[in-house]
Amino acid sequence: ETSIVAVQRQLSNESEFSSQKYKADVYGERLKSLEASRNNLLLTYTEDYPDVVSLTYQIEDIRDAMRQADANKNSDNDNSGAGNEQEAVLNPLYQELRSSLSNAITRKQTKEKRLSALRGLMDKEFDRRKRIAERGAEEAELTRDYTVTKRIYEDMLERKEKARLSMTLNVEGQGVTYRIQEPALPPLNPVGLRFLHFVLLGPIVGLLVIIGLAVAYIFVDQRIRFPERLHELDVTTLAVIPHIKTAFTKRVVRIDMIICVALSIVI
Repeated sequence: ETSIVAVQRQLSNESEFSSQKYKADVYGERLKSLEASRNNLLLTYTEDYPDVVSLTYQIEDIRDAMRQADANKNSDNDNSGAGNEQEAVLNPLYQELRSSLSNAITRKQTKEKRLSALRGLMDKEFDRRKRIAERGAEEAELTRDYTVTKRIYEDMLERKEKARLSMTLNVEGQGVTYRIQEPALPPLNPVGLRFLHFVLLGPIVGLLVIIGLAVAYIFVDQRIRFPERLHELDVTTLAVIPHIKTAFTKRVVRIDMIICVALSIVI
C-alpha cells in the first residue's frame, strides 16, 4: 500500500506525453510489444500469474489510451479543420510508473488473497485446537472416573475373594484359630482419688479452712484490738492495760489446749 501511494504521487507529477509524434504509431508499437510479452508468458504460465495479469492491465490501459487519442484526434480535426495528426509521444517514465503501479496493485491483491486464506486456515486451526482441548478435558475426566471405578471394583473383588475363602475354610473346618497371649484382667486399683487421699487431705484442708476463717474474721471485724490503730486515727493514748495472767486464766487456757489437742487426735 505504501508503494502504491508513492507511485501514484510520482505519477501525478509526471506528464503523459513528452514529445511530438504520431500517437497512434506509438500506441501500436507499445501494444504489439506488450501482447508479444504476454503471449510468451502464456506459453509457460496461466492467466492468473501476476506478470500476466500486470501485462493484461497494461494492454487494457494502452487500448483505453488509443481510444481516447482517437477521440481527441477527431475532436481536434473538427475544431481546427486541418488534418494535423502530429501528437505528443507517450512519456516512458510515465508508462514505467503506470506499469509499476499495476504491478504493486497486483501484488497487493495477491497478498490480500493469501492473507485471507491464511486467516481462514488460522481460524480453522484455532477451532481444531479448541476441539482438541475439549476432547482432552473429556478424556481426562473419563480416565479419572475409570480409575476410581476400577479401584472400587478391585477392592470389592478382593473382599469377595476373602469372603469366599473364609466361607470355604469354615465349611471344611479349617477356619482361623486364635491363641490368647495376654489374657484380659480386671483392674485392681481404681482410677483417680481414693479414700486414702481423702483421709490424708481432710485434716490439712480443715485446718487451713479454720485458719482462713480466723484471718477473715480479724480483717472483717471493725473493733479496735491493738493500740497502734489509735495512732492511725490521731487519738491520744494515755495508757495500755495489759492482759493479766491469773491462775484461773492459766487453768482455762490449759484446759482449752487439752481439749483442742484431744479433739485433733480424735479427728
